[in-house]
Amino acid sequence: RIWSCHKNGSDRTVIFDSGVTVTESLAVDWVGRNLYWTDYVLETIEVSKLDGTHRTVLVSENVTNPRGLVLDPRDSAHLMFWTDWGRNPRIEKASMDGKLRTVIISSKLYWPNGLTIDYPNNLLYFADAYLDFIDYCDYNGNNRKQVLASDLVLQHPHAITIFEDFVYWTDRYINRVMRAHKWHGENQTVMLFNLPQPMGLVAAHPARQPAGQNHCLRSPCTHICLLSAVGPRYYSCACPSGWTLADDQFTCTRVADPFLVVV
Repeated sequence: RIWSCHKNGSDRTVIFDSGVTVTESLAVDWVGRNLYWTDYVLETIEVSKLDGTHRTVLVSENVTNPRGLVLDPRDSAHLMFWTDWGRNPRIEKASMDGKLRTVIISSKLYWPNGLTIDYPNNLLYFADAYLDFIDYCDYNGNNRKQVLASDLVLQHPHAITIFEDFVYWTDRYINRVMRAHKWHGENQTVMLFNLPQPMGLVAAHPARQPAGQNHCLRSPCTHICLLSAVGPRYYSCACPSGWTLADDQFTCTRVADPFLVVV
């Protein structure tokens, strides 16, 4: 299942109770107001409105083990990034409507897990749970640098996040949340310990959700509107399963031959 709730844990609501198997990562588009996630078993990256309506598959081809997923919905980007630790380990990026897909990192990777974005510096941080490192690069995969590499400190890093000058990560083998300085890896500190296989991690702060213009706010899309890196509109309309986008690129119509998906 996928749930939603308030920050204090109240008002828990089921968003999806079927059609999801192993949801590895969730990412919220706080500008366009959509929910993105990766599914390890279905081998997909999907999206819906925040309330779970108008669900659609964005990426399903050449995906084996998608895990980490992050978004940059600012006007200068409209990009999503994800890790895939399958047959060909890699980090990919695409426009938030699934277009312009490209591999940005494919070397010196084995189990790429967590991803996070340093928004002020436009940098992508990532952790590898087999090679035991945390690196960062720019949005094109260039200028790659290492923050930390140690099988003593990093035994199985899973999720990572950035806040101010520090990178934080969960470690499933030593059951801890750790942090270190985000540039050179010094000042390594145990933040939490004795956690049973900690997985996801997020820093909840307004600085982690920089402002952006919602190009979908007045779009004529009949179902779901996705931010896009492609101008001049900088948004795309999409349709849920069983519907197809009409020639006007705004209207969804039911497909002539309905089908049933069993999971």
